[in-house]
Amino acid sequence: MRAEPTALPFLRRRERNLASHHLPWPRGAATGTPTPPLDIGAGLQVRAASVYDRSVLRTISIEGRAVEFNGLPPELASTLLGMQYVAAVRHRALCWPRATDHVIDHHHVPAGVVTTLVTRSEFRLIDIGLLPGFRGQGHAVAVIRAIAQSAAERGLPLHYRARTSFMTASLIRRLGAEIVAEGASYLELRHPLTGVAERSPLPSPARSPEDADVSPFLGEIRQWHQGDPPPGWQWCDGSRLSVTDHRELFDLLGNAFGGNGVDTFRIPSLSGTHPLHGAFVIAVDPERDRALS
Repeated sequence: MRAEPTALPFLRRRERNLASHHLPWPRGAATGTPTPPLDIGAGLQVRAASVYDRSVLRTISIEGRAVEFNGLPPELASTLLGMQYVAAVRHRALCWPRATDHVIDHHHVPAGVVTTLVTRSEFRLIDIGLLPGFRGQGHAVAVIRAIAQSAAERGLPLHYRARTSFMTASLIRRLGAEIVAEGASYLELRHPLTGVAERSPLPSPARSPEDADVSPFLGEIRQWHQGDPPPGWQWCDGSRLSVTDHRELFDLLGNAFGGNGVDTFRIPSLSGTHPLHGAFVIAVDPERDRALS
């Protein structure tokens, strides 16, 4: 089965201008999923990404989120997707510089990407994404279960985050996971080891991967349908912000959405432009979304 092409033909030109110089080269899989590729069954395989997959990883990352912005004017959607890609790459470089990229193949056709990080104390699933044409078929659940098994064989627990809007109690049970921490918009999940001796955790640095992962990344834009935005988020209503107070966010957005670009800038104005999915919020201070239980 092949993924459907994106409905945004302008996307790649705009995204390339915004993000190509930020694109990280894929890392080898010395500490990631096993080599040779991990066979999951039903035509699914997870393999280490190579330098030849650089454009594949970018395409999956961009097109995997394109559906969330369907209904917006194509050029605006393209601009937002390019900026989201740059913001995610920056966040990853800060929090997980040694993370490993893998490509999810379905019958030898690239279907998704999964990024992992293995330390001496844990196996972390940083990100997993599928192209729209491969969703809704249980592929993501199968991949997560296989990675959890791979982690268990190393004697390590699998940790990852997930948006609260996506994770139902039944899905968490299907995955075999448990909730270990909650943020305002994310859950921190863990696959407990069953029948395998778990390694004793080593002391964690002051800024651990767990802390970084529960919070969203700066400039992240998501749909929100649960009342007021969570702490650290703001409606995408075109509000004017101070460059001095939000220097890093300004470095990402610039004055593409308004403001003089010296003292002020504006966040995107998306209210009333997305009849299919409703309101959007943007992470302007993601540290505040780390209200862990």
